[in-house]
Amino acid sequence: MSNSKHFIRINPAAEADVAKMNENLRADTDYIKGVEFTHSEVIEDGSVQFFYNYPEDLTPEQVTKAQQLVKKIYTDFMASRIVTG
Repeated sequence: MSNSKHFIRINPAAEADVAKMNENLRADTDYIKGVEFTHSEVIEDGSVQFFYNYPEDLTPEQVTKAQQLVKKIYTDFMASRIVTG
């Protein structure tokens, strides 16, 4: 008998990032109600992957816009975290 369990590794700082990125999403002029980052997971290589969700009743065009918005918010947020010097 096989018992495969999947343990989700979280990074508390990344969970705080989820909250901040959701604030940024909602503040964006292109925000679509219901689009949100849901959680993050530490994946095998140690990096963090962020997940998002959007309402099921969006049109295909709205889904594309939601995906673009999420990508923009994520990219801008990560760029703001880069330490230069």
